[in-house]
Amino acid sequence: MLFSCLNNDETSLAKEALDQHDLSKAEQLYRLAVQKSPKNTEALSGLGWTYHLALEREASAQSFDRCLQIEPENGECLRGRASVALAEGDVVKAKSLLSMAQMKYPDDPQILSTAALLDLSEGNIAGAKKKYTSLVARFPERPEFLLGYAESLLRSTEIEEALVNTEKALETPGLIPRYQAMFWLLRARILIEGSAGTLEQDCSQREQVLQWVEEAERSVREAQSTGVSMPNLAILNRQVLRRKSSVIEKCPENIGESQK
Repeated sequence: MLFSCLNNDETSLAKEALDQHDLSKAEQLYRLAVQKSPKNTEALSGLGWTYHLALEREASAQSFDRCLQIEPENGECLRGRASVALAEGDVVKAKSLLSMAQMKYPDDPQILSTAALLDLSEGNIAGAKKKYTSLVARFPERPEFLLGYAESLLRSTEIEEALVNTEKALETPGLIPRYQAMFWLLRARILIEGSAGTLEQDCSQREQVLQWVEEAERSVREAQSTGVSMPNLAILNRQVLRRKSSVIEKCPENIGESQK
C-alpha cells in the first residue's frame, strides 16, 4: 500500500510538471513511476503525452502502444495513440483508434475533442465547430475545448468571435503556461488573418491594420515569454514581420491621409 501511494505521488507530481510544460521533469517522474510499476497505465499515458508535446513521436507512440498492450480499451491511450497517428499524417489509423475509443466511451469529452481535431485536419470545419460548441457549453472552464472552438471559428473566418473567445481565455486565472502560449499564438494568427485584405482597395485603414499587426507582434512576444517551446512560433513570427512589411510597402506613411 505504501509503495502504491509513493507511485501515485510520483504520477501526480509528473502531471503537475506536464501542466507547467516542464517536460524534462515530467519525463523523469513518469519514467520512475513506470520503472516501479511497469503496468501503471496512467504513468505510461502521461509519458506518451510528454513525448508527444516534445515532438518525439516515435517514443510517444511506443508509450501509448505499451499502455494498450496492458489495457487494450484504455480510452486515454487510444486517444493519445490516435493523436500521434494524426500528427504523423496517418489519418486512417487515427480514425480507427478514435472509433474504438468512441465505441467504448461515447461521451468522453477528451475523446470528442480529439475527434474534432480530426475533423479540422480533414477540412470538416462545420463538424469540428459543432463538437467544440457542445464541449464548451458543457465544460466552459476547460481551456483545451475553448482553444479548439476558437480555432474552428478562425477557420470559419468568424474573426471577431474567434478573437473575443481567445482573449476571454487569456483572462482565465491560473491558465497553465502551455495553454497561455497556445492562446497567444492563436491570437496572433487571428489578428494577422483579420488584417489581411483590408488594404486591397485603398490605404484609409492603414493605421488600424498596423495596430492589429503590432498586437500580433505582442502576442508572439507574450507566447515566447511563457518559456513554452512551440514548433510554429518562429514561422508565425516571420508571417507577422512579412505582414507588417507588406502594409508599410503598400501604404507608406501619410498616404492614407490623402486617400480618405
